[in-house]
Amino acid sequence: MRKISQGAADAFKCNYQFHRRNTNVRIDKENLYTEMYLHNHLIARKTITNLCPSSYFMTLAGWPTVTTRERLNTLLQELGLIKHKFYQNKGRQYYTNGVEIREIGSQEVITINL
Repeated sequence: MRKISQGAADAFKCNYQFHRRNTNVRIDKENLYTEMYLHNHLIARKTITNLCPSSYFMTLAGWPTVTTRERLNTLLQELGLIKHKFYQNKGRQYYTNGVEIREIGSQEVITINL
């Protein structure tokens, strides 16, 4: 786990701004969501209702790279979603929630409802 990924995941989880090199976490207090960007591509968003996260949305944003998967997987761990994971096998992208494994498109959005 990279230090930058851990810092971004902490900021995302705790709802504070973060910027380091190619990774940003932004807060929209009007619309009640927190977003994580990698190279200015939105890779994760959480919506907040009643001051608690209600849904997470994650995507490779068309960039199925080691770095994108690493940022998302660090975020999943930080959120306590330890069985959830993005990974690649034989050039194909996959997502697992610990129960089922499915192939995903590089621009597909994964929704995790709490």
